[in-house]
Amino acid sequence: TSEDWRASLPGTWRKDRAASESMDLACDAIKLNGLLRRATVLINGLELEVRDNNVLRFSVTSVIPFYKVTEWYTVDGVTVSRGNRRDMRRGGYTGTATARRGGDGVDLRVKWGDPHGGEV
Repeated sequence: TSEDWRASLPGTWRKDRAASESMDLACDAIKLNGLLRRATVLINGLELEVRDNNVLRFSVTSVIPFYKVTEWYTVDGVTVSRGNRRDMRRGGYTGTATARRGGDGVDLRVKWGDPHGGEV
């Protein structure tokens, strides 16, 4: 069912560095440099937690404690989440989360404005 993600996704997911691609192209695309560009190399995983039945807490973890980005999404495909940008620039993001058919995961759609606006 579309609810299976609540049992299969939560937990701490560690980055497999040998199987991971470089973040250089993504950093170039948004013109990220300096300390934050170096910090992307130190990302070591994700923490996923389900709260209140269908609220997903999504945290990007790093070996640098202050570089932990946390976002909250209601997994219904409708509710818009808002927060600070992951790259710590001015402005914010909006996003929605939808459970995949079959329950094998959650799709996030995230948008942010200028500077260097985009969508994933």
